[in-house]
Amino acid sequence: LPHATKVQLKVFNAIGEEVTVLVDEGKQSGIHICSWNGKDRYDRDVTSGIYFYHLKTDYFNESRKCILMK
Repeated sequence: LPHATKVQLKVFNAIGEEVTVLVDEGKQSGIHICSWNGKDRYDRDVTSGIYFYHLKTDYFNESRKCILMK
């Protein structure tokens, strides 16, 4: 992050349903690492497959595809 900002990182399934929120807080500038343990917001394991993550900050929005393999 080039500047301190609020960061929101969410995971969605293939039909667009929100699976979990990984980050929803202010972050300082710099490099940050986040990993997903393959669980939903209720701490239940999700199935292997294609998921999407959406990263949103005050100045940036991006969605990308990812694959969960167990």
